Amino acid sequence: MASILSELEEMQKKSGIFDSKPPRVSYALGQPVLDQLLGCKYTYVLPDGNTLTQTSLGVPSGTATMFLGQSQSGKSTLGIQSGWNIVEPFDEGAFVVWDDGENGTTDERVQGLLGIPRSVMKDKFRIVPSTKVFTYEHAFAQMMEIAALKEANKKSFMYKTGKYDMDGNEIVLYKPTVLVLDSLMKFTSDEDEQKEISDGFAAGRETVGRNKFLRNSLGIMEKYNINLFIIHHWSTDMRGNDVPKTRQLPNLPNGVWVTGGDKLILYMSSIILLMPINDKKGVKTEEENGYNGRPVKAMISKARTAAGGYAAIMEFIQESGFDPRLTLMNLAKEKGLITGLNPRSKFASNPDVTFDTRKFILEMGSRPELIRTLYSECRPILDKMIPWIDMTSDHAIRGGAGKMQARDLVRELYASL
Repeated sequence: MASILSELEEMQKKSGIFDSKPPRVSYALGQPVLDQLLGCKYTYVLPDGNTLTQTSLGVPSGTATMFLGQSQSGKSTLGIQSGWNIVEPFDEGAFVVWDDGENGTTDERVQGLLGIPRSVMKDKFRIVPSTKVFTYEHAFAQMMEIAALKEANKKSFMYKTGKYDMDGNEIVLYKPTVLVLDSLMKFTSDEDEQKEISDGFAAGRETVGRNKFLRNSLGIMEKYNINLFIIHHWSTDMRGNDVPKTRQLPNLPNGVWVTGGDKLILYMSSIILLMPINDKKGVKTEEENGYNGRPVKAMISKARTAAGGYAAIMEFIQESGFDPRLTLMNLAKEKGLITGLNPRSKFASNPDVTFDTRKFILEMGSRPELIRTLYSECRPILDKMIPWIDMTSDHAIRGGAGKMQARDLVRELYASL
C-alpha cells in the first residue's frame, strides 16, 4: 500500500500542493577549504540494498548565495571567479549574467581574472551595464526570460549530473545559469511599485521590492537551475545611540550590520562574509613574494550544513583574484605539512621536493609537480573538513542508528513521567 503522502501527492498533482521537492546537486566555487566547509558528504542505503556515498562541494543548485563584506574586500572578484567555475565545465547552455549596478566590472577585468579569450567570454559571460537604474522587476524579468529559453529548448539545456537521488535515480537538471546582482544596494523598485507603497519610507519601499523579488524568484531558480549571486555591502551601524545594536549575523564585527533586514538573510541559502587581513605579516609585495596581495578570511555565516562560523583563509592577488594554489599552501603550512626554512622549504612527507614559500606561485609556473604534490598532501585534510552524514553507520554522531536510539530513549523517558 502506498504511503498517505504518496497518495496525497498523486491526488493533488494538478494543484501541486503536495509535490515532492526536486532533488539538487551542488556546484563548487573553485576555492579549496571554502568549498569543503560549504559542502557535505552523504552515505545512505538505496531501495535495492546497495550503499551510495556522494560528496557535494560548494553551494546548492538553484539557490541564492550572498557575498558580503566591506568595500575592497573581494566580493565581486570572488563572485566572478565562483560564477565562472560553475559554468565553465559545460560546452554550451551554461552562462553568467552580471547585472553591473555599480558600473565597476569590465570585460577586461573579467578576462584578466579568468584568463579566457574574448570569444569564450562573449559566449558564456555577459555584463549588463548600468545604463539605467536597475530594478528588481528588471532582474525578475531576466530570470523569466532565461526560464522561458530553457523551457523551450529542454533537449539542449538538460544534462545528466552524475549524481543520484535517494531512490537511486540519476538527477537530470537544466544546465546552470548564474545571475549576479552587483550590488544589492544599487537595485530599487519600478515606479509602479513605488506608488503602490508610496506612504512608506524609502528603506521600507526598497525592502518590500527586494523581498517580493526574492520570494517570487525562489521557485523559478530551483526549477530552472538559476543560481542567484548577490553582492552586498555591510554598513556601519548608524541607527542611533538609543536603539539596541543587535547584529544580524553573530560573526560580524561590532557596530556593523547587514542592510536589508532579517528577511534578506532568510532567503539566502549560503552567506560568505569576506574580511581582509591587513596586518604587515599578511600583506604581500611584488619584491618579496612575486605578487601584490593579502590574505582574506572568508567566513561562512550561513550554509545548509549549519557550519556557520567556520572560515577559510584565502590569498588575494591584485591581478588575478583569489588563488587556490596559495590557499592550499597556507593550509599546508598551518597544518605542519611544510617544514624547513626558505629557500629550501619542503613537504614533510616528501623532502626531496624543495621550494621557497615566499615565491611559491612563481616556482609553480615552471615546476608543475609542485601543485600536484601540494594537492596530494592537503587532500586528507580537505576531506576531513567535509561534514559527513552516514545513515549506514553506528557512529554516535553521524550515524542513523544512534539518532534513532536517542529519540527512542527520550520517548521512553517521557512515557515514564
